[in-house]
Amino acid sequence: MKNKIFKRAVATAATMTACLAMAVPAAMAADSPYHVHKRVVPNDSGGYTLTLDASADKWMKQVPADVLFVNDMSGSMVQNIDSDSIPGGVTPDPSKPDYGIDLSKSRYGYVTKAMNQMVGQLAAHNASQSQNPRGQLALVKFGKYSLVYGDSTSPWGTNTAQLKADINDKKVDVDPSSSNILTSGGTSWDAGLRAAIDTLQLDEVANDGHRKVVVFTSDGEPNTVLSDNEYAGPDSSLSQNQYRSYNHYVKCNDDSAGRQKAYEKAADTMRDLIAAVPGVKVISVGMGPQSEVRRMQQIQAIAEGKAETDTPDRYYSADSEASLNQAFAAATQMVLPHPVTITDTLTGNVEFASTDQSAFRLTSNGQALPSTAYTITVDEASKTVTASIDPDYKLTDGEPVQLQFDIVASQSAKDQGQTPGFSYPDTGDPDTGATSAGQPGFYSNTTAKAVFSDDEGDFTTLTYAKPVIQVETVSRVTSLPATGSMAGVLVMSSAVAAAFIALMSAMAFKRRTSR
Repeated sequence: MKNKIFKRAVATAATMTACLAMAVPAAMAADSPYHVHKRVVPNDSGGYTLTLDASADKWMKQVPADVLFVNDMSGSMVQNIDSDSIPGGVTPDPSKPDYGIDLSKSRYGYVTKAMNQMVGQLAAHNASQSQNPRGQLALVKFGKYSLVYGDSTSPWGTNTAQLKADINDKKVDVDPSSSNILTSGGTSWDAGLRAAIDTLQLDEVANDGHRKVVVFTSDGEPNTVLSDNEYAGPDSSLSQNQYRSYNHYVKCNDDSAGRQKAYEKAADTMRDLIAAVPGVKVISVGMGPQSEVRRMQQIQAIAEGKAETDTPDRYYSADSEASLNQAFAAATQMVLPHPVTITDTLTGNVEFASTDQSAFRLTSNGQALPSTAYTITVDEASKTVTASIDPDYKLTDGEPVQLQFDIVASQSAKDQGQTPGFSYPDTGDPDTGATSAGQPGFYSNTTAKAVFSDDEGDFTTLTYAKPVIQVETVSRVTSLPATGSMAGVLVMSSAVAAAFIALMSAMAFKRRTSR
């Protein structure tokens, strides 16, 4: 009963205060096709219910994507992902398989694993569709020159088993005459990107109406360029699973001037790629110590049509397995974009009422979404909930998706409220609910955002406003001495006191105006 009285009192005071000001919608630009709204209301369980809306004037239409992996396979890819040393500190021994190196702990091993996982996800998605597979996949590897994998007719296809086998090929410097790793090498971004241009312009994908995505991975600066832009194959040196070879290469001087020359040639080739394949989206992943892959950020900026000195949006550093997996998760998201992903991270003053999946509700157009239409994950350590709509679920234009769940004040927040002289540290943002907007309290979240995807695989992120919650607080108000008696001490909830004062003021105003 005490909780219900407390909630009603807070609501009464907050409602009267909110009526004095016009609410401004949070995180919503007038000309934006995307909209978000977050609000909090007290519930009958002694806590609060949070609702996060996300809507689009026009929800994305899933457009198939053809994906080209352009992967650095130079000799340095056998090193540790976070340093230039060999895994386990071993000395390479040519008499042993793989030179005695545990490749699963190398840059090669980690990127191979991440690529295979991404290919598996794309294959699983295609298999779940009633229509033909949506997009095709192809693979380019480069070292001192480049190879395009595939059969004698085309590098593109949907045979993911063969693609995984090609990804797992351990010829790190892509030398067809080599049967092992760590042979003489080099790094030619120029060769890899030139192969990418020709591969993306082949008839089987050039005019299929699909989006084009390039995942470009490297672990260092280039030091080799092509002597011309022509491919050398097909020729007798190619294996059965290799389509083209670009091996007219020139090794640049191994100094700053030589590396600058190799980079400038690669930068020009990236510009050629963007011009030759309109709308192509490139994601760059820089592996290894980040001090060695600064050029990756610059060439990614070029891929996005920016100046080299600008910060790119689709560059990912990968000096650990976790960061590499995040990079490939972002690449997968670009290929299979979710219409919207909502994320909310709670503050230390708030807890989830329950972390069970059933405690998180997703609705649209007033109806609960089917369980196959979304994915919800809850990270209890970071107190973060993430809800993503499935790429193929059709939402109604203009209708919001609503994520709803219950929260409670943390014990820390409750303890703070019982401290003499306590005052709330935060004020609720506008339009976050009657007990929150303009009211003192504890913020419910540190960050909350909605990431929207459009038909081209581009993303727009909007940030939600911050609601507040209240706890029962104690303040001591000394009454005026009564005639013939000692001063009394009245102990009451400060929130109830505020509600009472606001209510009495309103009643007095009503009496004056009704006379």
